[in-house]
Amino acid sequence: MALGQRHPDPDSQQVEIYGNTVDMTGGGNGIGLIQQDRGDGAHGPYVTAGNAVHDNLLIAPAADAGAFGAVADSDEAALLAAGNSFDHNEYRVTSAADDHWVWGEYYDWESYRAASGQDANSTLVLL
Repeated sequence: MALGQRHPDPDSQQVEIYGNTVDMTGGGNGIGLIQQDRGDGAHGPYVTAGNAVHDNLLIAPAADAGAFGAVADSDEAALLAAGNSFDHNEYRVTSAADDHWVWGEYYDWESYRAASGQDANSTLVLL
């Protein structure tokens, strides 16, 4: 699924997000998984699960350029344990100490990887 396409349900399951270049120079966030409480859809509750975010290039040219990762306003623990994954991505940022990465909470690069177990094979390039 290319970035920008809309999945039939507001929250996604078993979707691969890959091959995208996301340049946040003009503002906004990078690739994010969001689970929200919207009641039940036609096929049951909206749940963000089993999604794979890989082989993307994400560029955040400023400390306040935005974030990448997973957040929820409903059942955050379930979202974070639902088999969603980020790996083999390349992040281009100005500092590894900036809080661009979110896995329930916002983290710097090393803290995010340690807390989430995500992006083990991803690379960080400092601009």
